[in-house]
Amino acid sequence: MRSRTAKLARIVAAGVAVSLGLLTPVVVEAGKPNIVSLVDGAIEITASPINSFDGGSTTRFGRLDWRGGLKLTSASDYFGGFSGLAVIDKGRSLVTVSDAGFWMTARLVYAGGQLSSLESGRIGALRALKGKMLERRRDRDAESIGVISSNGASAELIIGFENNARVGRFDLKPEGVSPPGAYVDLPKAMGALRSNNGIESIARLDAGPLSGSYVAFAETKTDDSGKRIGWVFSGKSSRTLKLAPIGNYDISDIAAMPDGGILVLERRFRWSEGINIRIRRVSPKAMQASSPILGETLFEAGSGTALDNMEGIAVHRSEAGETIVSLISDDNFNFFQSTVLLQFALVE
Repeated sequence: MRSRTAKLARIVAAGVAVSLGLLTPVVVEAGKPNIVSLVDGAIEITASPINSFDGGSTTRFGRLDWRGGLKLTSASDYFGGFSGLAVIDKGRSLVTVSDAGFWMTARLVYAGGQLSSLESGRIGALRALKGKMLERRRDRDAESIGVISSNGASAELIIGFENNARVGRFDLKPEGVSPPGAYVDLPKAMGALRSNNGIESIARLDAGPLSGSYVAFAETKTDDSGKRIGWVFSGKSSRTLKLAPIGNYDISDIAAMPDGGILVLERRFRWSEGINIRIRRVSPKAMQASSPILGETLFEAGSGTALDNMEGIAVHRSEAGETIVSLISDDNFNFFQSTVLLQFALVE
């Protein structure tokens, strides 16, 4: 998602300019880099540990235990806007996609069970079929990523694009993300989505009664009663899902759970309170029912924490068998927002 956050960024930037004593407010445009000139290869990333989620000694937040975080920076122009996240190889590797149309991979480093650093970063442009460059900006708006299968640091992925709604199947190899091998057949209503009301989240279930199915939600699309609309689909078969709203949050991303359910990452911004996020767990049984889904709230947090504009969520099993939830933020390519990577363990 870009429009409202980017608008907010321009407003805040103008206020920053005034607070710095400039006579005329200067609007800082949060411009996305043009990937046409991006060459696939290594990228240098600085990872600064975030030792506390709330600035204190608390480690339990709702149903989640703090497992560390990183603030990520890079001198590269092609860094930021990360909107989708996948973590594989038992937590050793990540792949993320930017709404500017590029991917980034890296190795995750741990110390004492806490996320401590990141290394071996690589970056490259997302491409169309047969390796063609995505020339139009509206075709580059990658917002979500899911894992079909994985083997070590290699994987088959699905990547969802928002402004021009489509979902492609991509291979993740040591050198990076390949061009798509094919595009997934989408439900008609989902494929018709456009602009910033398009595909905000995508996941593939590999367990439970809906194993092999895809699940997707738009960010703000609702029915007449205000329920958030999503889809569960496979091949030509599809069914609409409806998530009951709680407190006017928008859907940022979803992630598949080992039991065949999903986690839903939601976000809300208000001037009076800043950014708030919530994570809801939806069971496989709830996704099969025809009634609106409420789910179980696992986690809620807001100002005074390490949060930024959290847009991506991923789930993996650690070496110790824990269910680890990872979150990444979209900095909108603004100097006053940050790219942060946070990890928690789900307390079953």
